[in-house]
Amino acid sequence: MPPHLPTLTSPEDPSYGPVPVCCPAAPRSHCRPPPSPPRTPPASPTDGWRKTSFTYSWQKPWNLDLGDRHSYSGGVDRMWVYATDELFQEGSSTDPRTEMRWKVDHTTGDRMWDADVHLPCGTDGASFVQILRSVHPSGTPATDIMLNIYKTNGGTVRRYDGTVLKTGAYDTGST
Repeated sequence: MPPHLPTLTSPEDPSYGPVPVCCPAAPRSHCRPPPSPPRTPPASPTDGWRKTSFTYSWQKPWNLDLGDRHSYSGGVDRMWVYATDELFQEGSSTDPRTEMRWKVDHTTGDRMWDADVHLPCGTDGASFVQILRSVHPSGTPATDIMLNIYKTNGGTVRRYDGTVLKTGAYDTGST
């Protein structure tokens, strides 16, 4: 080690020996790199968000009890619908559904919704997430996003505009 460099000895380990202290005049090859900062875990997607509870109503086939298309166990809501089900209201022009209709209509700000979704093998053409705009000017779509599952490629998740988001989605537990 060049004699012009000051040195320190590690008090934790006497066998560590002299450690050069970097100074502006010392060549970089004689400087010890600073200790690495502790590694921090990656940020969670929900960092900075606040958990909020919302209220909702149920939409299910009009001629069935809720228990015929919904169960709740261990903190998990399970819903299902069949293509042969009646509509959620007599005279409705929509497809059959079993869903939680969130009673929240925001017109400003940012919101995050997340869930694990199980898409059973063979499900085809079903919508499993839809976010409606509470205010939409003439000529704009009423839906901000809708996700559908199709029985191609082991279960293909598509946005309502046809964009493929995931293939192989059947029976994976989430999308």
